Amino acid sequence: MRRVLFVDDDAATRELYEQLHTYWGIGEEVHTACGGTEALDLLKREKFDVIVSDLNMPDMPGLDFLKRVMETHPEAARIVISGHPDR
Repeated sequence: MRRVLFVDDDAATRELYEQLHTYWGIGEEVHTACGGTEALDLLKREKFDVIVSDLNMPDMPGLDFLKRVMETHPEAARIVISGHPDR
């Protein structure tokens, strides 16, 4: 079973992510965190195959978060998602 962690500070977006397993079906376990700090705490206790993070979060920039994930969990796929086009 693949475990996916979505990190986003928007509650409505997290709710949408939590419903994805109903579309994906068996074999995907979806978790969410409201920011980089919460996600890093979760990553200390659990392993995830894929980590999807928003770029703009109030507690920690998404790129900083993903850099830390790369250093501590290099085996996890890391995906950036953002509703704002920028560099």
